[in-house]
Amino acid sequence: MQKCQKCSTQFTWKAIQKSLLWGYKPISCSSCSSTHEISSLSRIGLVLFTTAMPMLLVFNPILDLRIELETALYILWVILVIGIAPLFVKYSIK
Repeated sequence: MQKCQKCSTQFTWKAIQKSLLWGYKPISCSSCSSTHEISSLSRIGLVLFTTAMPMLLVFNPILDLRIELETALYILWVILVIGIAPLFVKYSIK
């Protein structure tokens, strides 16, 4: 998981989740108060994994799933991606 670039204090899971769920809000380090912002590559990756991948897999006309099942699978996918996102997103001092 991501650490502060200045003092190497590890960010909490809760702080990263809060940042992601509130529109990529910057994170302040609890030790040195430096502000970190999410990288552009992490933003693009999250958007691709939460929208593009499920559209290719779930909303596939070949599978011919019912709309209720497709919606349920999509919601589960988004919850999964947001749940594991703190392990993969990168922040840097701005």
